[in-house]
Amino acid sequence: MEDVKWGVPSQAKVKKVEKYDTPVVTMAALSKKGANRKLSFNKAAREALNLVGGETNIAFGFNGENSICISTFKKPDAYTFVINKGFGLRDKRTFEYISKILELDSKLENELHFHKEESEDQVYLNYVSYTNADNVTVEESDEDVTLAPVKKKEKAKELTEDLDSQW
Repeated sequence: MEDVKWGVPSQAKVKKVEKYDTPVVTMAALSKKGANRKLSFNKAAREALNLVGGETNIAFGFNGENSICISTFKKPDAYTFVINKGFGLRDKRTFEYISKILELDSKLENELHFHKEESEDQVYLNYVSYTNADNVTVEESDEDVTLAPVKKKEKAKELTEDLDSQW
């Protein structure tokens, strides 16, 4: 009886480990038609922009192809969004515009990587690259499974067809 431990054992809480140490905005995968278009900010992005859930106004800036920046603003305006308490944002137009200009597959979760930059009067995040689960595709055959790279033109064509069908 010396080895008996009395009471219900407590489960050790698993600490959430951040996937990236750099600012990343995750675009949720659209699993079905009408799904929410959600953008989530990781811990590094929150710290870089000094985001306060439910209070901070942010805006996305676009300058040509593949040029995206995110910055905070003190006053709400027509082009700003209030970040929610879970450090996320739901906006269909912004989500779809980013997907279109970066030729992203919205059926996959996309992670947009940013670099923090500072100017005289503001701090902003400047887009660098993206990653998603579809860096390679699996082609099934009777004999074995082979991996083939995804072609951007094919993804862009599918995305354009999906957007056209929604309008």
